[in-house]
Amino acid sequence: MFYCDIEIAGITVRVFTHACPHADELTALFLLENVGTKEFVDKYCSDRKLYLGVNGGPFDEHVKGREEKSCLLLVAEALGLDLREEPWGRIIRFVNMNDVDGRKSNRDIAALLKQMMMQNPEGQDEHAQWFLNGLLVKYYDGMNRDFSIDRISDFAVNGIRELNFNIHKWKEKGENAFQLQKKFFENAVEDMEAKFRAKSLRNFTIKKGEDFLKVFMVKSGNYTVSAALRSKFGADLVIIKNDRDHLMIAVRQRDVKGLEEVAAILRLREQFKNGSIKERNWNILREDFTLSVAPEWCYLSKMKMIFNGGITHPDTPKTKLSDEEIIEAIKIGLGDHFLDDCQSGCQRCAWNKYGLKRCRSRRYEQNTKK
Repeated sequence: MFYCDIEIAGITVRVFTHACPHADELTALFLLENVGTKEFVDKYCSDRKLYLGVNGGPFDEHVKGREEKSCLLLVAEALGLDLREEPWGRIIRFVNMNDVDGRKSNRDIAALLKQMMMQNPEGQDEHAQWFLNGLLVKYYDGMNRDFSIDRISDFAVNGIRELNFNIHKWKEKGENAFQLQKKFFENAVEDMEAKFRAKSLRNFTIKKGEDFLKVFMVKSGNYTVSAALRSKFGADLVIIKNDRDHLMIAVRQRDVKGLEEVAAILRLREQFKNGSIKERNWNILREDFTLSVAPEWCYLSKMKMIFNGGITHPDTPKTKLSDEEIIEAIKIGLGDHFLDDCQSGCQRCAWNKYGLKRCRSRRYEQNTKK
């Protein structure tokens, strides 16, 4: 958990968000410090506490119906901001493109913040302050839409006379994160190539229509290994387990369908492992974000990813499912095959409990013919 005290309209409020916060939550914090109102505090911070992006409150975007929102947009709407007005419109659009749409430059402050958090999670307070300092400079940078460390440092040197931090050291920190990310990636490529040559890099294919999805599974503490597998090995789907045994499943191709099926299977099987199946509804088990019945798994449909914990949620319970069970869930969910005895009747089928879309389609066709 990350928290800090800020002043909103002269009132001290303690703000909480997830560990290693992103540009989204930090910009919302910056927004509240600058244009927050007493009315906002009275309505949303009655106990002088505010939760951003967590806890299921009004500014948690991980809630059903808010899939297209960000924490920052939710705060901006609560403040009644007109996103056409500058400088907030420019800043919010930049953060939203980075957080919701995934469009970014490797040298912009939002991308580098994320790199810093992954490279050194323990330094989250220092990284957050670094980002907020960069955002402060951009606040005064007119209509310019370049949020790179290069533009920010140049503008600060030539356009702002007084700052409460050293802009040269600020840029150096950003540059170091950028260069370290490149080094991490090079190491990941070398490591994966060595594993591949030694035939210790686990990989398999899943038939999907006329195509075959290339899937790789690896355990690594290098956060760039996913990018390495995609760029150097053409991975369509990666299963990455980190040093804490938390896990990420990510699809490369945006048009690959069926990841919601995988999420449902994982959630159903996790409930079985925990000794009590509280939710069997196929549609509910396919929903975005985290379900209380299976808190181990978070599904993000827009990002085409399924998480079991990670640096932003290090306290997430580790899955009890084995690697083999996870792989089987992925094969069943993403594949287009049926069990050999499919025609013997759905009630006797081992996959009936998953409510797979392709199974429902076949069942409909069979019933229609009758």
